[in-house]
Amino acid sequence: MTSHEREQIRQIMEAHCRTVWAAFSALYPDLRTMPDVQVSGRLTRTAGRCWQPENVVEFGTKFLMHSRETQIIMMQQIVPHELAHAADWQLFGESEMKCGHGRGWREIMINYGLPPTKFHRMELE
Repeated sequence: MTSHEREQIRQIMEAHCRTVWAAFSALYPDLRTMPDVQVSGRLTRTAGRCWQPENVVEFGTKFLMHSRETQIIMMQQIVPHELAHAADWQLFGESEMKCGHGRGWREIMINYGLPPTKFHRMELE
C-alpha cells in the first residue's frame, strides 16, 4: 500500500470518526477534542486501538482492506468502540478496569446504541 492510499483511507476513517464523535458529543456535551485518527499496517490481530492519554485512535489497514464485510464491521462497531474509550477517558478519567472496558465505557456504548462487546469476531484469511 502506498503512502497516498494509506492517507486516503485515514481521511475516510477520520470523516466517519467525526460523525460518531458528533453523536457522542450530543449524548455527552462535556466531551472535548476528537482523537487524532491513524491507520496502521502494524495492527494485525487488533482491529483498533485507543491511546487515551495521547487522544489518538488507530485502526488496522489489514481489516479495512480485507473485504466489504470487514469494512462495515469496522465502521459500525470498531470505530465507536475505540472512540468510546477516548470519550470514557475524557469524561470519567482512568478506567477502573485494566483493559479499559469499565462502567464509563459500557455506559457510552449502550447510550450510543451498541452492545458493550469487548472483542470483535472478524476472522481474516
